[in-house]
Amino acid sequence: MQLPIKKILVLGIVLTTLLIIAYKGVTTDFFLTQLHDDKIWVHRVNSIEKLQEVNSTFSGVELDVVFNSALGVFDVNHPPAESIGLNLLEYLKSNTESDLNFWLDFKNLSPENASQALKRLQFLCAELTIPQKQFIVEATQPELLKLFANNGFQTSYYLHWPGLYQLSEENLNETIIQIKTNIFPELSYISSSYHDFELLNQYFPDQEKLLWLTENETKFSSTIKEHWHRMQIANHPKTKVLLIQIKTNASNR
Repeated sequence: MQLPIKKILVLGIVLTTLLIIAYKGVTTDFFLTQLHDDKIWVHRVNSIEKLQEVNSTFSGVELDVVFNSALGVFDVNHPPAESIGLNLLEYLKSNTESDLNFWLDFKNLSPENASQALKRLQFLCAELTIPQKQFIVEATQPELLKLFANNGFQTSYYLHWPGLYQLSEENLNETIIQIKTNIFPELSYISSSYHDFELLNQYFPDQEKLLWLTENETKFSSTIKEHWHRMQIANHPKTKVLLIQIKTNASNR
């Protein structure tokens, strides 16, 4: 018995749609962003234009900040790029999603500016009624992060650039020992390249982690293996955030 042409057309449309979805799933981060929308945040959102493009689609963004002690403000910028004079206050005021999370990559945290920077961030939270828990302050100096952790902010210890995975065995062992001595009880997360996923789980199994990958970065030559690896990272209970870069009309700066 032959199927009516209408049913054949409908069946063809359904099968084509399923094939398109499957293709997107193994060649893009489509499944990743759909299944882990709470963990997949956007990397380097350093302009109001880019923030407005992504803030209603993702639950969090990462941005780079430099504290200007002379003016007492945060400049949204990733050195050595030239500053465009974007004050963090104006950046946050432009956000239309009240529950958006902000990962602040603090580029110049120091003993000289830590207290002043903390007071400014506290002021921004109070002025804009943004809960402090929606901010993650990331820096390479764990001893200074304690100040932010003790005042209600989430903190992340940025471990190594460009990644632990690039160290020799001897240097890796020395670095791991040093990192373990630097981790303090109030620390929220450790952060590193997604290439370090296995190493971090091996040496820091109980620590929650923030991981990132740069534009066009891959670990595996096979597209399917690459996206399966990213899914494994996002599925892991100790992975809090996986930063990805997405194409927007605004530049990454």
